[in-house]
Amino acid sequence: MMFNCSQPFQSPQGVEFVTLKHPRRALTEERLDLPMAPGLGLVLDTVHYRRYNERYSQDGIHNPLLWEKQEPEIQEFIEKKILDNIYRTECEQKPLLEWLETLPLHSYDQKGR
Repeated sequence: MMFNCSQPFQSPQGVEFVTLKHPRRALTEERLDLPMAPGLGLVLDTVHYRRYNERYSQDGIHNPLLWEKQEPEIQEFIEKKILDNIYRTECEQKPLLEWLETLPLHSYDQKGR
């Protein structure tokens, strides 16, 4: 089990959060005894079109799909709409805190072992 974790940061409500990225083993077809994370904090951060760009953007017909020009607008939307909703909901309903309490109940091994 491995993932990348950001430095802790505080929400506007004063609650400490971290960002977890790439829990690779959880994204395989292997059936593991993992607790189902609440959907509240799961966010598709970036859509990549690397293969499309490699295949088509050099043909003179298609433009590459890039988001660099829109990045400031994207970040503003993430902060004001997505993260604000996550912070507010966690403070009011505490789904992530409740989920964390279930973590010791799981083995994280393959199911059936």
